[in-house]
Amino acid sequence: MGWKVIMTDLDVCLEQAQQNVDSNLNAVRSSRSNLRLADLPDSLDEMTVMELWFGDDAALEKALSDWTIQVKADLEGQASGPLVVLCSDCIWKPELHLLLIKTIISALRQCPTGAGVSLVAFQRRSPTNEALFMKRLKEAEVLCIESVDIADVLQIVHWPPQAQSQNVDLVHEFQMLRLSLI
Repeated sequence: MGWKVIMTDLDVCLEQAQQNVDSNLNAVRSSRSNLRLADLPDSLDEMTVMELWFGDDAALEKALSDWTIQVKADLEGQASGPLVVLCSDCIWKPELHLLLIKTIISALRQCPTGAGVSLVAFQRRSPTNEALFMKRLKEAEVLCIESVDIADVLQIVHWPPQAQSQNVDLVHEFQMLRLSLI
């Protein structure tokens, strides 16, 4: 919508991720127009899909390099914008929790202005796994952890047919956390 967007996943998923980006470009353009953002530079060429393994600081630094250069250059005036790290459905493997948390913290530490935030959204599937993730977040001792009420947004989501056919209250199946450095 006017931001530089970097989407990451593992190599085996990158082709599908790029297809998803390409499939949604018209919707992004339409939203920009509806929000009267057409006068902003077209950031659609600023949507990048790249590989990033949790815990790979070198790859993370490369992914964020353009952003950090711009923010550091803007420190004298207005910063170009906060860093927002979106994590979607990334906590289902408990063995990756610590690496995910390390990656989020490393990304947020690259914000010289302290303006970084991570939004972590996930479907509630395993109370044990989710409790373990929350425990590990708290053990990191450098994160402010807030629950975000997304019920109103979830009510207007266009759910795919396979999700609609389940006998599940989808609005209560998903949770979002807002993480920032203390």
